[in-house]
Amino acid sequence: MFIAYGKSREKAHGLASMIWLIVIENLEENKETFVLLKRLAMEGDAFLPFPYSRSYKVMWKIFDKLLIDLRDCFTIME
Repeated sequence: MFIAYGKSREKAHGLASMIWLIVIENLEENKETFVLLKRLAMEGDAFLPFPYSRSYKVMWKIFDKLLIDLRDCFTIME
């Protein structure tokens, strides 16, 4: 909220998306990251209103990291 103060809702949403993308890109590739990203993917953005909801770019980045970088962490049941 602090970063987006005084900006339009669309700009605030864009800033929040950029922050999410940078954080996701810089996560270590380990089991803890896998669990975190899996939880974020399962939650979606049901609990956050616009402009704080995650954008489609962020959701695709989460799926990209899960299915490409961390695919070896999946078990047969998942």
